[in-house]
Amino acid sequence: MMLGTTAFVFLSQAMSLEQDATVDDSPAFSIELGASYWRAFPRGDMVITRGSEPGSGTAIHLGEDLDLKPAHLWQVATTATYGNHRVTLRYQDLDLIGRETLDHPFIFHGVTYPAGDSIRADIGMPSFSLGYDYRIVDEGTWDLRVGVVGILYNFSARIRDDASGLDEDRAYRRAAPALTTSLQAGVAEWHGRLEGRIGYLDSDRRAFGGFQCIGGLQLWGRVDLDLGYRWERFDASAETNKIALTAHGPIIELGVRF
Repeated sequence: MMLGTTAFVFLSQAMSLEQDATVDDSPAFSIELGASYWRAFPRGDMVITRGSEPGSGTAIHLGEDLDLKPAHLWQVATTATYGNHRVTLRYQDLDLIGRETLDHPFIFHGVTYPAGDSIRADIGMPSFSLGYDYRIVDEGTWDLRVGVVGILYNFSARIRDDASGLDEDRAYRRAAPALTTSLQAGVAEWHGRLEGRIGYLDSDRRAFGGFQCIGGLQLWGRVDLDLGYRWERFDASAETNKIALTAHGPIIELGVRF
Protein backbone atom coordinates (compact mmCIF):
# COMPACT_ATOMS: atom_id res chain seq x y z
CA MET A 1 0.00 0.00 0.00
CA MET A 2 2.81 2.35 0.96
CA LEU A 3 4.64 1.50 -2.28
CA GLY A 4 1.54 2.23 -4.36
CA THR A 5 0.98 5.57 -2.64
CA THR A 6 4.61 6.56 -3.16
CA ALA A 7 4.42 5.63 -6.85
CA PHE A 8 1.23 7.67 -7.30
CA VAL A 9 2.78 10.76 -5.68
CA PHE A 10 5.92 10.42 -7.80
CA LEU A 11 3.88 10.06 -11.00
CA SER A 12 1.74 13.10 -10.11
CA GLN A 13 4.80 15.24 -9.49
CA ALA A 14 6.39 14.13 -12.77
CA MET A 15 3.24 15.00 -14.71
CA SER A 16 3.10 18.41 -13.00
CA LEU A 17 6.72 19.14 -13.92
CA GLU A 18 6.08 18.07 -17.50
CA GLN A 19 3.06 20.38 -17.75
CA ASP A 20 5.07 23.29 -16.31
CA ALA A 21 7.87 22.68 -18.80
CA THR A 22 5.35 22.61 -21.63
CA VAL A 23 3.90 25.95 -20.52
CA ASP A 24 7.33 27.55 -20.15
CA ASP A 25 8.40 26.44 -23.64
CA SER A 26 5.33 27.91 -25.33
CA PRO A 27 5.90 31.28 -27.06
CA ALA A 28 4.13 34.15 -25.30
CA PHE A 29 1.44 36.02 -27.23
CA SER A 30 0.37 39.57 -26.38
CA ILE A 31 -1.47 42.54 -27.86
CA GLU A 32 -0.52 46.14 -27.10
CA LEU A 33 -2.56 49.24 -27.87
CA GLY A 34 -0.62 52.48 -27.92
CA ALA A 35 -1.05 56.20 -28.49
CA SER A 36 1.46 59.04 -28.59
CA TYR A 37 1.62 62.82 -28.71
CA TRP A 38 4.47 64.51 -30.59
CA ARG A 39 5.23 68.23 -30.45
CA ALA A 40 6.87 68.49 -33.89
CA PHE A 41 8.94 71.40 -35.17
CA PRO A 42 8.97 71.19 -39.01
CA ARG A 43 11.38 72.29 -41.72
CA GLY A 44 12.29 71.17 -45.23
CA ASP A 45 11.45 71.95 -48.85
CA MET A 46 9.17 70.89 -51.67
CA VAL A 47 8.68 71.26 -55.42
CA ILE A 48 5.14 70.73 -56.77
CA THR A 49 4.70 70.69 -60.55
CA ARG A 50 1.61 70.58 -62.75
CA GLY A 51 1.27 67.41 -64.80
CA SER A 52 4.95 66.53 -64.24
CA GLU A 53 5.91 69.40 -66.53
CA PRO A 54 9.48 70.63 -65.88
CA GLY A 55 9.64 74.26 -64.76
CA SER A 56 6.04 74.32 -63.50
CA GLY A 57 7.27 74.30 -59.90
CA THR A 58 10.15 75.91 -58.01
CA ALA A 59 11.72 75.03 -54.67
CA ILE A 60 9.66 76.22 -51.69
CA HIS A 61 11.26 76.26 -48.27
CA LEU A 62 8.69 75.13 -45.74
CA GLY A 63 10.13 77.20 -42.90
CA GLU A 64 11.23 80.42 -44.58
CA ASP A 65 8.63 80.67 -47.36
CA LEU A 66 5.56 79.17 -45.68
CA ASP A 67 6.44 79.68 -42.00
CA LEU A 68 4.97 76.32 -40.97
CA LYS A 69 4.22 76.32 -37.25
CA PRO A 70 5.08 73.63 -34.67
CA ALA A 71 2.34 71.03 -34.72
CA HIS A 72 0.49 68.80 -32.26
CA LEU A 73 0.73 65.36 -33.90
CA TRP A 74 -1.00 62.17 -32.76
CA GLN A 75 -0.26 58.53 -33.45
CA VAL A 76 -2.09 55.27 -32.64
CA ALA A 77 -0.73 51.75 -32.99
CA THR A 78 -1.64 48.10 -32.47
CA THR A 79 1.18 45.62 -31.87
CA ALA A 80 0.92 41.82 -31.80
CA THR A 81 3.85 39.84 -30.36
CA TYR A 82 4.32 36.06 -30.55
CA GLY A 83 7.60 34.81 -29.19
CA ASN A 84 10.36 36.61 -31.09
CA HIS A 85 7.99 37.83 -33.81
CA ARG A 86 6.27 41.22 -33.72
CA VAL A 87 3.83 42.93 -36.11
CA THR A 88 2.79 46.59 -35.77
CA LEU A 89 0.02 48.49 -37.55
CA ARG A 90 0.32 52.26 -37.11
CA TYR A 91 -1.47 55.45 -38.13
CA GLN A 92 0.21 58.84 -37.79
CA ASP A 93 -1.41 62.22 -38.26
CA LEU A 94 0.69 64.97 -39.83
CA ASP A 95 -1.02 68.28 -40.64
CA LEU A 96 0.88 71.57 -40.76
CA ILE A 97 -0.33 75.16 -41.19
CA GLY A 98 1.64 78.29 -42.04
CA ARG A 99 0.97 81.95 -42.83
CA GLU A 100 3.55 84.24 -44.39
CA THR A 101 4.00 87.41 -46.43
CA LEU A 102 6.16 86.46 -49.40
CA ASP A 103 9.45 88.31 -49.83
CA HIS A 104 10.05 86.64 -53.20
CA PRO A 105 7.82 84.87 -55.76
CA PHE A 106 7.63 81.10 -56.24
CA ILE A 107 5.83 78.71 -58.58
CA PHE A 108 3.50 76.14 -57.04
CA HIS A 109 1.57 73.67 -59.22
CA GLY A 110 2.17 75.76 -62.33
CA VAL A 111 1.02 79.05 -60.76
CA THR A 112 3.25 81.97 -59.72
CA TYR A 113 2.59 83.45 -56.30
CA PRO A 114 3.85 87.09 -56.30
CA ALA A 115 6.10 88.70 -53.73
CA GLY A 116 4.38 90.93 -51.17
CA ASP A 117 1.20 88.86 -50.94
CA SER A 118 0.07 87.13 -47.74
CA ILE A 119 -0.55 83.39 -48.12
CA ARG A 120 -1.88 80.49 -46.07
CA ALA A 121 -0.34 77.03 -46.57
CA ASP A 122 -1.80 73.69 -45.48
CA ILE A 123 0.53 70.70 -45.75
CA GLY A 124 -0.65 67.21 -44.85
CA MET A 125 1.22 63.92 -44.83
CA PRO A 126 -0.69 61.43 -42.66
CA SER A 127 0.50 57.85 -43.06
CA PHE A 128 -0.34 54.21 -42.45
CA SER A 129 2.44 51.72 -41.84
CA LEU A 130 2.68 47.96 -41.38
CA GLY A 131 5.89 46.62 -39.90
CA TYR A 132 7.42 43.29 -38.92
CA ASP A 133 10.50 42.71 -36.80
CA TYR A 134 12.28 39.76 -35.19
CA ARG A 135 14.17 39.61 -31.90
CA ILE A 136 17.69 38.49 -32.79
CA VAL A 137 19.20 39.01 -29.31
CA ASP A 138 17.52 38.39 -25.95
CA GLU A 139 19.72 38.85 -22.89
CA GLY A 140 16.96 39.14 -20.33
CA THR A 141 17.55 42.76 -19.33
CA TRP A 142 17.92 43.91 -22.95
CA ASP A 143 17.02 42.77 -26.46
CA LEU A 144 17.67 43.76 -30.06
CA ARG A 145 15.22 43.59 -32.99
CA VAL A 146 15.55 44.13 -36.74
CA GLY A 147 12.78 44.31 -39.31
CA VAL A 148 11.07 45.95 -42.26
CA VAL A 149 8.16 48.38 -42.61
CA GLY A 150 5.94 49.52 -45.47
CA ILE A 151 4.66 53.11 -45.31
CA LEU A 152 1.79 54.69 -47.25
CA TYR A 153 1.91 58.51 -47.28
CA ASN A 154 -1.20 60.53 -48.14
CA PHE A 155 0.36 63.81 -49.22
CA SER A 156 -1.60 67.01 -49.77
CA ALA A 157 -0.57 70.64 -50.20
CA ARG A 158 -2.73 73.75 -50.62
CA ILE A 159 -1.61 77.38 -50.87
CA ARG A 160 -4.11 80.24 -50.85
CA ASP A 161 -3.46 83.89 -51.69
CA ASP A 162 -6.47 85.98 -50.71
CA ALA A 163 -5.08 89.16 -52.26
CA SER A 164 -4.86 87.77 -55.81
CA GLY A 165 -7.42 85.00 -55.41
CA LEU A 166 -4.94 82.22 -56.14
CA ASP A 167 -5.85 78.85 -54.64
CA GLU A 168 -3.92 75.77 -55.81
CA ASP A 169 -3.77 72.30 -54.32
CA ARG A 170 -2.14 68.95 -55.06
CA ALA A 171 -2.71 65.55 -53.48
CA TYR A 172 -1.47 62.02 -54.12
CA ARG A 173 -0.33 58.83 -52.37
CA ARG A 174 3.18 57.43 -52.13
CA ALA A 175 4.31 54.06 -50.77
CA ALA A 176 7.83 53.46 -49.46
CA PRO A 177 9.69 50.59 -47.71
CA ALA A 178 12.26 50.97 -44.93
CA LEU A 179 14.49 48.90 -42.63
CA THR A 180 13.99 49.14 -38.86
CA THR A 181 15.91 48.36 -35.69
CA SER A 182 15.03 48.55 -32.00
CA LEU A 183 17.18 48.24 -28.87
CA GLN A 184 15.34 47.94 -25.56
CA ALA A 185 16.60 47.57 -21.99
CA GLY A 186 14.91 47.47 -18.61
CA VAL A 187 15.55 47.19 -14.89
CA ALA A 188 12.62 46.42 -12.59
CA GLU A 189 9.75 48.74 -13.65
CA TRP A 190 12.05 51.16 -15.52
CA HIS A 191 12.86 50.76 -19.22
CA GLY A 192 14.39 52.56 -22.19
CA ARG A 193 14.18 52.13 -25.94
CA LEU A 194 16.13 53.35 -28.96
CA GLU A 195 14.43 52.90 -32.36
CA GLY A 196 15.50 53.79 -35.87
CA ARG A 197 14.50 53.30 -39.48
CA ILE A 198 15.98 54.14 -42.86
CA GLY A 199 14.68 53.94 -46.43
CA TYR A 200 15.52 55.22 -49.90
CA LEU A 201 13.45 56.60 -52.79
CA ASP A 202 14.76 56.53 -56.36
CA SER A 203 12.65 59.55 -57.33
CA ASP A 204 14.35 61.73 -54.72
CA ARG A 205 17.71 59.92 -54.56
CA ARG A 206 17.91 60.70 -50.87
CA ALA A 207 17.45 58.58 -47.76
CA PHE A 208 14.57 59.08 -45.35
CA GLY A 209 13.91 57.80 -41.85
CA GLY A 210 14.65 58.81 -38.30
CA PHE A 211 15.21 57.78 -34.71
CA GLN A 212 13.43 57.87 -31.39
CA CYS A 213 15.01 57.73 -27.94
CA ILE A 214 12.50 57.11 -25.17
CA GLY A 215 12.32 55.91 -21.59
CA GLY A 216 9.71 55.43 -18.94
CA LEU A 217 7.94 53.48 -16.24
CA GLN A 218 5.75 50.39 -16.19
CA LEU A 219 2.58 50.81 -14.13
CA TRP A 220 0.38 48.03 -12.72
CA GLY A 221 2.26 45.47 -14.82
CA ARG A 222 0.40 46.32 -18.04
CA VAL A 223 0.69 50.06 -18.68
CA ASP A 224 3.80 51.81 -20.06
CA LEU A 225 4.20 55.58 -19.75
CA ASP A 226 7.17 56.93 -21.74
CA LEU A 227 8.79 60.27 -22.50
CA GLY A 228 11.47 60.96 -25.09
CA TYR A 229 12.66 62.73 -28.22
CA ARG A 230 11.98 62.01 -31.89
CA TRP A 231 13.63 63.16 -35.12
CA GLU A 232 12.17 62.11 -38.48
CA ARG A 233 12.71 62.87 -42.15
CA PHE A 234 9.58 62.17 -44.21
CA ASP A 235 9.72 61.79 -47.97
CA ALA A 236 6.75 61.53 -50.33
CA SER A 237 8.59 62.50 -53.54
CA ALA A 238 7.18 61.13 -56.79
CA GLU A 239 8.27 61.86 -60.39
CA THR A 240 8.87 65.64 -60.64
CA ASN A 241 7.28 66.37 -57.24
CA LYS A 242 9.86 66.63 -54.44
CA ILE A 243 8.81 66.61 -50.80
CA ALA A 244 11.39 66.39 -48.02
CA LEU A 245 9.97 67.25 -44.60
CA THR A 246 11.99 67.05 -41.40
CA ALA A 247 10.44 67.29 -37.93
CA HIS A 248 11.78 66.93 -34.41
CA GLY A 249 10.62 67.41 -30.85
CA PRO A 250 9.53 65.79 -27.57
CA ILE A 251 7.17 62.82 -27.56
CA ILE A 252 4.93 61.16 -24.93
CA GLU A 253 3.71 57.57 -25.33
CA LEU A 254 1.11 55.49 -23.51
CA GLY A 255 0.76 51.74 -24.08
CA VAL A 256 -1.51 49.03 -22.62
CA ARG A 257 -0.72 45.30 -22.97
CA PHE A 258 -3.27 42.47 -22.95
